[in-house]
Amino acid sequence: MLKITQYHKFYEINSENGLLFNTWKGYIIKIDTSVYKKMLDVNDEKELKLLFGKKYSAINNMFFTDVDNEKEIMFKQLIKNKYNQDRLIITIMSTMDCNLRCVYCYQQGLVDRNINMTPKTIEFTKDWILKEIKFSSCKEIVFHLYGGEPMCNFKAFKGILPHVFDYCRNAGIKYSSYITTNGTIINKEILQYFKDWNMDNIQISVDGTQKIHDSRRIKVDGKGTFKIIMNNIKFLLDNDMKVVIRINVDAHNVDDIGDFFRNLKGENFDKYKKLQVNIELVSPIMYPSEHCTNYIFIDQNQLDSISKLWDLQVDNGFPIKSVMPIDSACEHELSSSFTIDPLGTIYLCPGFVGLEKFQIGNVYEGLDINKYKNLIKFNHWEECLDCEYVAICQGGCKMCAYVTTKKYESRYCRKEFIDNIYPNYLINKFLKENT
Repeated sequence: MLKITQYHKFYEINSENGLLFNTWKGYIIKIDTSVYKKMLDVNDEKELKLLFGKKYSAINNMFFTDVDNEKEIMFKQLIKNKYNQDRLIITIMSTMDCNLRCVYCYQQGLVDRNINMTPKTIEFTKDWILKEIKFSSCKEIVFHLYGGEPMCNFKAFKGILPHVFDYCRNAGIKYSSYITTNGTIINKEILQYFKDWNMDNIQISVDGTQKIHDSRRIKVDGKGTFKIIMNNIKFLLDNDMKVVIRINVDAHNVDDIGDFFRNLKGENFDKYKKLQVNIELVSPIMYPSEHCTNYIFIDQNQLDSISKLWDLQVDNGFPIKSVMPIDSACEHELSSSFTIDPLGTIYLCPGFVGLEKFQIGNVYEGLDINKYKNLIKFNHWEECLDCEYVAICQGGCKMCAYVTTKKYESRYCRKEFIDNIYPNYLINKFLKENT
């Protein structure tokens, strides 16, 4: 018997129609509300054909199922995804040092800024990664260069990535990398390394217009960074690099983002096809220290205003290219994702760096299999299988769950919040770009 998949959401646009979204497969259509209500009662192929005519096949494949155990199938699929070894993801934190002192930095006061990867750690990191590639028999490896500010110890990557790149090329393994950087240390030499290392994208944070940005993302000496960063972003784009501008949105700058988009358009940044703009929220990652919690949304009106940001983004010529917005599943949920800190300590996720209970080994001695298994075994989404969003958020961020509940095995559920932001996100991502 046919029935509409339980993993769907219908968002009303107005009294007459809305968006029907398959949250598992990602399919989306605009549909009359009256038709959607009829879909809920469809139970055989004949009714479906009468309802949709020529569109029957597409609608059937996108939104209907004849199985009674969707939850079981979802469970098996999420397990399969989690333990798939085809793709190895390695985050390398070359340093905890940073040349900025961003006001909301979750690392501020929690890490020793003087820690850098030594030549010995660099060598052992390279060797451990090569061993892991061989052990996993992966078909693809992705490097994430992170910190601190990774450019403060850029030489560490020179001792690791070229060796791994050569091995992958000879072994027929797909190789790519991306970097999260504040964008203040970019030059022609760095650009060439990015190209040599098959840099898939360069993520750089910009927090709004110059006035707002320069009050938040500041150098150690207190000077602003806006002009430096924007010039470097343009330099990278002009040299055919893909740049992701990450806008960290919070209670203090949400009303400034519209002006920022208008300024970007005014400076002709909308002409760059390799520019991607992502809206991200400041979240309670790491310990809820004062400079982090002061920037988290606490007012409902501010939360409601977030959904309007995608209107501003798209209407100013910057299409939404992110796979999913805030609170989507994280690559660090996967069993084949590892983070290596400047001391060579291994974690599942960069958010846990510095917390001893989440260490799962080091590059000198290898993984501690028992510690690794004790952490990776938790499927935070098992109690979420009835939720329409389980394939998207998979129980939420583990680090946020730990911070807010003090329990690693807890969920970090934002269902109500996702319900509020998804309609406008989907309208801007799928409908506006096709009209």
